[in-house]
Amino acid sequence: MFQEKEQHNGDLKESQVKRIQSEKVAASDIMVASLAHELKNGMTSILNFVQYCLNSTSKEDKRATALLGAERETKRCINIVRDLLAYLRVEKEGEEAPQEVSCAVIIDRVFKALSSRIEKEGVFIIQHYPEEISKVWMKAGSIELVFSNIITNALDALEKSQKKEIHVDIQREDKFIQVVIRDSGCGIARKNLARIFEPFFSSKPTGEGTGLGLSICERIINQHGGKIICESKLGTGTKFKILLPSKEGKG
Repeated sequence: MFQEKEQHNGDLKESQVKRIQSEKVAASDIMVASLAHELKNGMTSILNFVQYCLNSTSKEDKRATALLGAERETKRCINIVRDLLAYLRVEKEGEEAPQEVSCAVIIDRVFKALSSRIEKEGVFIIQHYPEEISKVWMKAGSIELVFSNIITNALDALEKSQKKEIHVDIQREDKFIQVVIRDSGCGIARKNLARIFEPFFSSKPTGEGTGLGLSICERIINQHGGKIICESKLGTGTKFKILLPSKEGKG
């Protein structure tokens, strides 16, 4: 009897410690999100002012170089804060309601948003979708963020490539919808491949990546009960395979 009481008290104490720790983490997340939001607002104002100055400064003016540097670094800081806020939002799973959506619709939306860059950089988009694609029960905004991150990374990888192609294939794979996004870019070194989903790890040059994008992608896909796999080789490009439970498979 005494041992049972001791065990009960021990379990109760452990439960209280976990609850307190959980509350501390939640409070910390709220504080970080609040600070990040304020920083983003401040840096956006700075960026607007820098761009205003740039528009009023000739290219021959020596100050133009400094202003361009300030613009680049301010944009980088804004991107870091944006990714941090997205990371915290994904951690809490957000408040977005799931809905039945076709992956093709989401991907086409991403390509439309990036159409200006795609056209400017001369990138060819090759899409292979079946006539009928099963819908996925998803948080559409979150999945759009996944596809946007991967396709944007593909565009970055194609910048110095002679062959500029992004292939997107969608097909049924048992109870999953499989989306494969493949580029003909520079590829990822083997030593970095195992770490690409780690928070804050980036294989891009210093200052060009926050290292949160793919970590966010993996969390979102895991929350949807799916999988994300990356295959890559230097000089031959990168392929991301995303598996999401189909509407039928989820049911």
